[in-house]
Formats: sequence, C-alpha cells, structure tokens
Amino acid sequence: MEIDVVGAQPITEEVLQTFDSIQVEGQSIIEINNEQALGIQILESAPVVRSSSTRYSLKCNDDRCVWCMRAFRIKDSTLFKIVKIEKNHDCSVNTMKADQRNATSKLISDYIIDNLRDPRFLYMFYAYGSSIAGWNHCRPMIVVDATFLNELRNAIGSRDNLIFLSDKHQSIAHGIAKVYPESHHGICIYHLEQNLRRRKVKSEVIKLFQSAARVYRRKEFDLYMSDIAKVDKKNFDYLMEEPLKRWARSCSPRRRYDMLTTNIVESMNFVLLEARELPILRMMDFIQVKLQRWFYERRNEAEGTFYDISCWVEEELKKKIDLTFTLNVFPVDSWRSRVEEEGITFLVDLNKRTCDCFQFQFNELPCIHEIAAIEKRNIKKSNFCSDWYLKES
Repeated sequence: MEIDVVGAQPITEEVLQTFDSIQVEGQSIIEINNEQALGIQILESAPVVRSSSTRYSLKCNDDRCVWCMRAFRIKDSTLFKIVKIEKNHDCSVNTMKADQRNATSKLISDYIIDNLRDPRFLYMFYAYGSSIAGWNHCRPMIVVDATFLNELRNAIGSRDNLIFLSDKHQSIAHGIAKVYPESHHGICIYHLEQNLRRRKVKSEVIKLFQSAARVYRRKEFDLYMSDIAKVDKKNFDYLMEEPLKRWARSCSPRRRYDMLTTNIVESMNFVLLEARELPILRMMDFIQVKLQRWFYERRNEAEGTFYDISCWVEEELKKKIDLTFTLNVFPVDSWRSRVEEEGITFLVDLNKRTCDCFQFQFNELPCIHEIAAIEKRNIKKSNFCSDWYLKES
C-alpha cells in the first residue's frame, strides 16, 4: 500500500480531542483523546503521515513494513471509521524501537486506573481498633464533611455532651438529627463566612462576624451583632436566620473548645487526595500506614517528655504565662481571686474551674486569669487541665 505523505499535517487538536475505542455493527470506530493518540504513535512505532479533520493515517517507521492504519471521519460526527488496518509488523525489532518517544507516566497511570476502577464500588466504612479505643480519651467532638452515621454509632457509640461540627449541608443535618438526636450539631464558621462573601458584604461586616462567632461571652457577642445590624441590616437578618447556637461559640449549649471550623477534615482530605485514586485495598493500606506512623510518632513524642500534659497544651500554657505579667491578682479566699486586666475585673474560682471571661469553662484549659491566680498560689497548672489534655490520655 502506498501512502501519500505529501501535504501531511501534524495532529490537530480538533482531531485529538475526539476518540475512544468502540465497535458499531462489526465496524471499527475510534475516538482517541490527546494522550491516547500519542500512545498509539509510541506503542506502535507509527508516525502520523496524514492528519486532518476528516482523515487520520499511520504507518510504520520502516518503509518496507506493511503495518499501517487509515481512518476517515464519519459524516456529521466526531467519530472516525477505520477503513484499513494491517496489524502485524514484519520489520526488525531494532526498527520498531528506534527513535521512539517514551509514553508518559500520566498516560500509563490513566490507563491502569481506568482499568482498575470497579464501577460497582460506591463507598465503605471501617474504623481501626486503636482509633475506637482512643475515642474515649478525646474531647467529645466529631468533625464531619460526610459520613456513615449509622455505622459510626455502631462502632463508637455515643458520649455525654457530644457535639458534631460540619458545613451547612442539609443531608448531614438530617442524618445527625436522626442517628444522634441527643447530640448538638454546630456548623463551620468558615463556610458561613464564605456564604457572606458570596453575598458581596463589606469587609467590615466580615471582621465583625468573625469576632462575634469567636468570642466567649454573650455580652460581647451581642455588641458585635449590634454593630453588624448598624452597618448592614440585610445581612444581619441573614445571620439571624441560622440558629445562633449552631455557629456562635458564646451561644453554644455545649463546649466547642477551639474547634470552630472543619479544617481538620479538609486537612485529612488533602492527605488522602492521591490515595483516593488507588485501588481499594491499596488505599486502605495507605491509610493504615499513615495513621500507624502518626500514632507511633505522637506516642514517642509524649513518652519522651517529662510533662504531665500534652506537648501542645504545654506550649499553649507557656504562651499564656507570658501574658500574665501585666495582670493584677487580689486573692479573695483559698480558691477565689479577683484578677484585673486593663481596668476590667474578672472573678476566678479555681475550685469550680470558672472565670468571668468563660474561656476556662469553654476550653477546659486555664485562661490567662486562671494562670495568674494559680501562679499566685504556686500550684501545678496541669492540675487545672481537663483529662483530655493529660499525657496519659
């Protein structure tokens, strides 16, 4: 067969964006994407000798070899019909290998992934024994973006003062209300902030919202919301449509600690981003190895310190100690003290573990006023940290 190479054109993007192998009534029809077309050239040692919007021709590098393929575009279609193909090479292996480009890793991985994907697989739920056992020593808070709540309850049960944190997705809200009716469901303030930004609100309103969501005292919350109402009544009404107990820390009926966003879930999703493209068993192996390494490293870190509390809490308390030097402490009795900060007086009760700033109550960690009162009495600060933060936990 003689192929006319005069006027042959490079592969056009229009042609390369069509193509995937199918059979129609015994006829060979091809539709090849850009990478696959490149792969045909590479794997078959076949340079393109003619390419246009209506014709596609390949031949072997060796002029003496009969291998070739010719296809024409089907009228009013993006598909090409193969009109002639010689499948067997009769040239030497040296000729077949010469001057070939290498298939890209993306081409090979895409081919493997597409063939390994099981279209019947939808989802699965599993939990490691170490994670289930460790849950009893964690703060009673679960951050989710989507989950199998029935399976979750079967695996870990429920806890007193349990709180879920997620975005505003209604399916999650309905699921939590059905499976964990005794829990409280809070929403991520970042997602609520993004909703505000989509409404084209002023940056001043965004800052006021962030402050209102994060403060510990209801009095401060009311002041920030009042400022929002003065600046933008329409978006004030929008925020008030969402129950305050779901997004404002000061209004939450249960402790949210420092967990106001679903960042921890987003971080985990990022860690597993590449693993999601692996076959199911390989993905499970990846997750197991990753968690096993994290548990091992954190256990070694904790055992290598002489602290009674976790390394993270130790660092947090050190930061607060630096802020106590400007505070004035006036003991009232064995447990209570008045602590003054910039002209404002806070009553601290070490026995009840309370402070008028409410940070002690919400975080179950000493605030700067508690630390100042503790320092005055020369007591161990770790005695006033919740069990969640102890090294034994």
